[in-house]
Amino acid sequence: MRRILSGAILATAGACALFAPATQAATNAPLMFDCDAAAGRSASVGVGGGTAVAVTTRIAPRTLQRGQTRPTAGLTVSSADGRNVVGIQIVQASPTAQTFSLAVVGRNAGTPFRTPLAELPLAAPVDVIIQLDANGRGTIRIGAQQAPLSVADTGPKRVEAFCGSGQFRFDPLTVQSN
Repeated sequence: MRRILSGAILATAGACALFAPATQAATNAPLMFDCDAAAGRSASVGVGGGTAVAVTTRIAPRTLQRGQTRPTAGLTVSSADGRNVVGIQIVQASPTAQTFSLAVVGRNAGTPFRTPLAELPLAAPVDVIIQLDANGRGTIRIGAQQAPLSVADTGPKRVEAFCGSGQFRFDPLTVQSN
């Protein structure tokens, strides 16, 4: 497998995100994505890949913005056409809550799904591993919990890390593809 991410800077609608190698070593070293979005704004970084991917990261909340939109962050793997998506999302449970709601989210053949998993303390980092093969089968691991995944055949895949109304660090962020 080869790693498919490289350093870049992304600015999106008033939100800035830094996406840079964690070390100055080889290009295939793990990366860091510092996703920083003002209240009501979002930021993301995405990269295309092969038909099978493995994504590993730790999502660490840094600062949360108050506003009409609750702070959120996540990681998804999708088909090139966007009809098949699977990933995780954390979102502040309510504007005054001291927890994030963690869920597996996505679309299977265009039909959205959301499976709530747990409540997490606002300051708790979330370790995530998503692995999908060329047929859309694989596993998702969140912390010590692991579950099988199955989405419609996804062909070439796209990986996206995102956040909204806050600052979240994805570090290290590793994407491998065939």
